[in-house]
Amino acid sequence: MARLRELRADGVDPSHGGEVGRKRGASNARRARERSKWRDLGLDVDQEKEMFKRDILPLLQGIALSHIMEATGFSRRYASLARRGLYTPHPVHYDALATLVHSRQQAKP
Repeated sequence: MARLRELRADGVDPSHGGEVGRKRGASNARRARERSKWRDLGLDVDQEKEMFKRDILPLLQGIALSHIMEATGFSRRYASLARRGLYTPHPVHYDALATLVHSRQQAKP
């Protein structure tokens, strides 16, 4: 942490630019393509969000944040907010979340 403060004081921030910036840019571009593809399907966002709240959200309660993060690419914070119902993810993530909760249900003895 001290080293990071020193770097930033010198005008260098390793969390921006370089390889980190390229990865962030690639991730943002991928998500934009996914949202665009989803919009092209012409689905009703409000209907999709109601389906999430009814069918997926109740089943997310028992899912580890790490599994939600892995399935969606969410940060720990957004995974936590989604699992608690305080954040409704974009419908582009619903297939991944539905697959996750259904696979966890089937894995239970």
